[in-house]
Amino acid sequence: MRTILSEANISLMKLREHYARSIEKRLEVKERVPYRLSISLKEEKADCRLGPIKWEELRIEDETLHRRKPQEVLIRLYQEGYSGGGEPFYWLDARAYMEKEPLKYHVERARDIIHLLHLCGCKKIQVGLNKIHLVQREEDNKILLQIQREITWNDFLLGREIRYFDPRLIKIVVPGDVLLEGLKK
Repeated sequence: MRTILSEANISLMKLREHYARSIEKRLEVKERVPYRLSISLKEEKADCRLGPIKWEELRIEDETLHRRKPQEVLIRLYQEGYSGGGEPFYWLDARAYMEKEPLKYHVERARDIIHLLHLCGCKKIQVGLNKIHLVQREEDNKILLQIQREITWNDFLLGREIRYFDPRLIKIVVPGDVLLEGLKK
């Protein structure tokens, strides 16, 4: 190989540098086009923080969810988000069958449930479309925005993720056309 490079008057280091630059360019994040639903805090309460992802083992079975391994148990993952003023604006409630040992190790490093499932060894996860609803919370009759999506693996329903937002504290950007169903004139 060195003989071919020397005959072409190309140094191996230059070739390696060129290859590294081309890989960097391919991996570079392009300017994001907002094709997705975007949720942020309103300007006056723009500072926010997310609490840690917490989990608990549920002592029930969910026949709609797929168990990949016999030792997996039904896990509930939950998390809260707070505005700069300390007011809660976000709640996550997710359920999936998982092994407890990898979960205990990875839960503190995970950004979200999808990342947690990847860390625990579940690859090729697909996330379904967001289903958006307004719901009323029973304990205080507060209206919340509910965004639900299903998590699948090899066409099996692996888990469900439900996120709740306080609509008074958030701003929602929906790109593209919005189809409203069930409205009467």
